[in-house]
Amino acid sequence: MQPLTDIHQEIPSNKFYPPQLNANTTLFRSRLITDTLGKENLSRKIIVVEAQAGQGKSILAAQFLNHFNLRFAWYQVGMEDADPVLLLSALMTTFRRKLPGFTSPQLAQIMRRGEIGPLDLKRCINILLTDLDTFLADDFYLVFDDIHLIEESALAVALLDHILDTAPPRLHFLLTSRRPPVLASKTLRYSTDTLYLDNDDLSLSPAEVEQLFSQVLHINISRKNMEKLHRFTSGWIMGILLAAHPIAGKKKQEAILPEKLSPPQMMEYFRDEIFVNIPERLHIPLMKICFLNEIPVDLSIRITGKKDIGARLTDMATDNFFVYPLDDEQQTFRFHHLFQEFLQHRAKKQLSSAEIDKAGILAAEYHLHNGSVEKALACYAARKHYPQMEELLKEKGLKLLAENRTFTLMTLLTAIPEQRLLEYGWLTLFCGLVLADYHPKKTLPILEAARNRFIILNEEIGELLALAQTIYFHFVVSGLYH
Repeated sequence: MQPLTDIHQEIPSNKFYPPQLNANTTLFRSRLITDTLGKENLSRKIIVVEAQAGQGKSILAAQFLNHFNLRFAWYQVGMEDADPVLLLSALMTTFRRKLPGFTSPQLAQIMRRGEIGPLDLKRCINILLTDLDTFLADDFYLVFDDIHLIEESALAVALLDHILDTAPPRLHFLLTSRRPPVLASKTLRYSTDTLYLDNDDLSLSPAEVEQLFSQVLHINISRKNMEKLHRFTSGWIMGILLAAHPIAGKKKQEAILPEKLSPPQMMEYFRDEIFVNIPERLHIPLMKICFLNEIPVDLSIRITGKKDIGARLTDMATDNFFVYPLDDEQQTFRFHHLFQEFLQHRAKKQLSSAEIDKAGILAAEYHLHNGSVEKALACYAARKHYPQMEELLKEKGLKLLAENRTFTLMTLLTAIPEQRLLEYGWLTLFCGLVLADYHPKKTLPILEAARNRFIILNEEIGELLALAQTIYFHFVVSGLYH
């Protein structure tokens, strides 16, 4: 039996927070919001915003909802949502947070008992949607931000399809994605009640580029350079911001661009110019924490040894240096993914493997201390620390299975190269256990490999567990009782 609080520990701190809007640092997309989205589209069942990274999808969604004073809940999709049980739990949490008085007692009871299996997901989401239909008296928007992050998870995609197709009339959706959605929802694909916005819609016009420089960035730019910048970037918002940063804060300076830049050269130029404007004493600390998807300040202090790292991250967020707070207290941050990729590239060149590994181990220990076994496993897996994963699964693996963390474990374990996986008895055993419900044909050879490994290592408990699961497999799946 798993208390809901155990699942909640695996939900990232930024799960339910929209991007913070500041009129002084954000360009209001008046043309898109008032003309394109406008009042005639407020009743649309689904709005899809599909555009490349750094095109302002999330900001646009937040501006639209705030401008028209719409009731909404924000759901930041992440890799953790590949686990449909966590996705379902997080959805229930976001509705309870944003709809005072809303409950779904039957679903809460099912989840407390840990009774959800792969075949129960649609039944559970139907319970939640039925309770929502009874509760909602007015229109309500649910934002799924970055749905491309679960496109490889068939169960999560199927769950989202079912939600879109069976949602009550007063529940509307706003989806953002970097790529065309892989969803098969009939409502999304065939309904006339769906509105699509793409790269062309979100690209800044020349007039908006000029407005961004003058009203938000407070930088002078000539009409010639403005037109050149628009031509180079095709109105790509992140490219424009990266180009502007080298001269940000320099009064009466004008943006000057190189004569020729191919797209790869332009990105290299932008990224290098950004890094140059960050104090050198922060370069190594930023590289040490750049492999974290969430950056808690207390963990950053442990990794970097800099007691003021929280203040420095706050300064960077205030100065629009591609750092974003994930909570109102500014105790957890994240990097913009392009800046994070750049920092990781630099870190691999400038830091030793031991330094990068140490940061991963400290992050895993931090998550373990805070009760998040799955995040700790993910940290170890990212650095290929398989012995640590082995010990952690030996101690906590059965508890994770009892708590319905099957799909999360499968995602982590099946990503390990098979040759390396078979070197570890407990990793191999749990890989066999989690595959039983989804790919039973692959299960038996993995269980046998685990038992053989345990025999070599003289691990009697592991050998017994592998043998018991093999016997169970033959009774339930193969029918070879002998």
